Amino acid sequence: MLRFLPFVLKNSWRNRRRTTLTIVSISVSLCLLGVLMAIYYAFYFTNATPAQALRLVVRNKISLAVPMPLYYRDKIKQVTGVREVAPYQWFGGVYKDRRDTKNMFARFAVEPDKILIVRGEMQVPEDQKKAFIQERTACMIGKPLADKLNLHLGDRIHIEGDIFPINLELTVRAIYDAPTDNEILYFQLEYMDQALGAKRRGQIGTFYVLADSP
Repeated sequence: MLRFLPFVLKNSWRNRRRTTLTIVSISVSLCLLGVLMAIYYAFYFTNATPAQALRLVVRNKISLAVPMPLYYRDKIKQVTGVREVAPYQWFGGVYKDRRDTKNMFARFAVEPDKILIVRGEMQVPEDQKKAFIQERTACMIGKPLADKLNLHLGDRIHIEGDIFPINLELTVRAIYDAPTDNEILYFQLEYMDQALGAKRRGQIGTFYVLADSP
């Protein structure tokens, strides 16, 4: 078999373009396969944390961009095994400068009392919880995000709307610690609904559901 190796190598380079393209195509295919296997492993073979194992996400079957009626919350809560339901609305928007990657972080409109139950692993001082729940323009951010943006309790945050045609004027009233998903800004859904008016009221993008057991 080895005696044919020089013959194979010699003929492989008779058409160098064809050989190069063949090697490149095989390399790209193997690279793509590796990426897909890594994604599959991340989704299906990593163990959820105890808190994550109790949560489910409900969204419109068509797309994340298609909202659902907010009253679905009450229907979902009636399902056996459901402990709590938290509306969850992606806001988007621009903080300071879109070109600076450190200014890109998740912003969600939520019902403060509900999100603190559904994401029970978040550690927040009681006085900060109370301020976040009671003040309409209050927001809560993760500690790593606060450190990165040099934000402190009482600081003001201006977010210019893009998906939604409103601007947010928020005040940092709570800073939370959490093992995961700790670079998120939460603000009051009621504040967003009031700013948008009747045309958007009563709709939501996602529900976070807290189950009784995994």
